Amino acid sequence: MLDPIDGTRAFVGGFPMFTNLFALLYQGRPVFSGINVPATRECWMGSVAEGGMATFNGAPLGPRPQRTLDQSVLAATAPDMFSPEQFEQFRRLKDGCMDLRYGADAYAYGLVALGSVGVVAEASMKPWDYMALIPVVEGAGGVITDWSGASLTLQSDGTVLAAATRDLHNDALTRLRNGRT
Repeated sequence: MLDPIDGTRAFVGGFPMFTNLFALLYQGRPVFSGINVPATRECWMGSVAEGGMATFNGAPLGPRPQRTLDQSVLAATAPDMFSPEQFEQFRRLKDGCMDLRYGADAYAYGLVALGSVGVVAEASMKPWDYMALIPVVEGAGGVITDWSGASLTLQSDGTVLAAATRDLHNDALTRLRNGRT
């Protein structure tokens, strides 16, 4: 699966955070993928085979520092990607995080793999938007699901929640559901 220009609005607007995404799918699940950022020459690769692994510019990614939700940066592409109900859920998550950043598109998921961004929450996503993100995030030890906590598939509802650690993901899911951790 290929998304040659993820972040089309960013690309057209001259914002350099657009990416090239690719994923090799086996039986409908991504097993190997990459996030390439041409403007910064940054590249993440991920694999879910044999426990998974991820690299950043060719160097293996190790464990990220353990942070709590209130010590974490939350990222999303744009507020207009959410329905009114989803935006209320997103607001509850945002209220539990240290900071919020919009506009990074798929680049934010690379930053989750690095541990710089703790959580990404998005909606209105298509399979070509998220399939390449799964092996990178999971290969780096993170967790990526839909907003109900289910694995992402080709038939998912378009909501995506990624976190640098399992604990952050669990806390983010709780916040999305009821606003408290």
